[in-house]
Amino acid sequence: MVREANSAFAGLDRLGIDYRPFYERVKKFIGCASTLAQIESTIRNDLASQELMNSYRSKMSHYENISRVHSKAMGAFTSSDDRLHFLQKEAIRVREMLLQIETQLSCCEVETAVLEIHLLQISQDMLETKQNLEGVYKAAGQTIQLQQQREAERSAAKEAMERARVELRQ
Repeated sequence: MVREANSAFAGLDRLGIDYRPFYERVKKFIGCASTLAQIESTIRNDLASQELMNSYRSKMSHYENISRVHSKAMGAFTSSDDRLHFLQKEAIRVREMLLQIETQLSCCEVETAVLEIHLLQISQDMLETKQNLEGVYKAAGQTIQLQQQREAERSAAKEAMERARVELRQ
């Protein structure tokens, strides 16, 4: 703009016209127009800055939202991971306990089988002994009966002998 004004004023110089007061007003106008252009440029830059700040705020808000979601997800993950490790340890403990119980069960099964065999042997011995006892009881019963019979005969013989002695003394 200053160049165009200087070209116009150079033309007025050739014509010999006194343009000093007009020149000062034009110079002042150009200065004001330049200042206004700078201010408007700054405002446009400020608008661009404002848009940049708005974009920054929007992105910051979005980041904060994602950060909150991330924090919640991290908390849930940590909680789940802790539970996973606890359950893994618990599963190992329960497997070990089950192994111990199965070992005890196997030992108990063997012990029960051994005791069952022993019981069967004792039951067989008891049956044989009972059968022998019944045989002996029968034989003993006959012997007892025979002894009782002999004792009765002996008593009768003693009585007869005593009577005969009494008769002999008479």
